[in-house]
Amino acid sequence: MALGLFESISIVPDVTKMDQDLNEFDRRLLQAVIEEPVPYESLIEKLSSGMDESSGFRAAEIARYNLFSAISRGLVSACLLHAEAPFITPANVTFETLPRYWFYCTQEGRRALWGTNPASAGIRSGLRASKRDQ
Repeated sequence: MALGLFESISIVPDVTKMDQDLNEFDRRLLQAVIEEPVPYESLIEKLSSGMDESSGFRAAEIARYNLFSAISRGLVSACLLHAEAPFITPANVTFETLPRYWFYCTQEGRRALWGTNPASAGIRSGLRASKRDQ
């Protein structure tokens, strides 16, 4: 019996657990776009490095599906960058148009990331870490 495309590999995280904890991909994605917008090509290259390709899918394709999932869950948004005002224009993306845009962390993404262990997320809120955190 042949398995369907989405039965053979789980590329979309369990949304019911999203409030409790982020999966590793979500954490890496949010850390990559938390400080400034990142272009699609750079983001996919960074996220797909080190992924297991034994399933027969290319790592870049899996990263693309997971990026789109994060956008649909409101963790990440897409935008166009311009040299003149307005410098950033929010964009409504489709799966096919993902490569055209830059991506940044939304407030929901920040809350989700900071709701995890801030030390493991590698993020500080500008306050010096206490000795207990070190």
